[in-house]
Amino acid sequence: MGVRFQVKLPAPYAGLGRKGRNIILWRWFPQVAAYDYYGWHVDGFHPFGYSPGAFADYDVAITLPSDLGVAATGIALDSLTPQPSDSLFITRRFRASAVPDFACFITDEPRRILGCPPARMIAFYSARFGPGPSQSPTVIDASGIITRSISAPGLILLAEKP
Repeated sequence: MGVRFQVKLPAPYAGLGRKGRNIILWRWFPQVAAYDYYGWHVDGFHPFGYSPGAFADYDVAITLPSDLGVAATGIALDSLTPQPSDSLFITRRFRASAVPDFACFITDEPRRILGCPPARMIAFYSARFGPGPSQSPTVIDASGIITRSISAPGLILLAEKP
């Protein structure tokens, strides 16, 4: 099965959009409806929670100008093809298993990508609430770009300065 589609990026809203050279892609592509005992779930997009959908495995390559940084759902792998050091573009590859969506944050301000929360923070919440879907989420300072914080698979985008 194949699906062709295009999306024009709006101002940031509910996890999708562009402001300057900062791009947030979450819930940006068509997804197959989930099917279970009750039938097909075609409820559509819900801005305050996940739409019912299937979990999937993702292997995504993102080619972007070399002066931009990217954080995304899953584990970052090596570039697909070696590129000369003077290349204007880089390719980053990410792989994720059993997640409800693939999300990424692209920026020309690498300082915004803060990295993984301390291990003791993850242990604290895991002990109280059980293991999260990602044991190494990337925290992003998205202040001035989004109006409310977002928790996407493997990414935590903060609307206020940390």
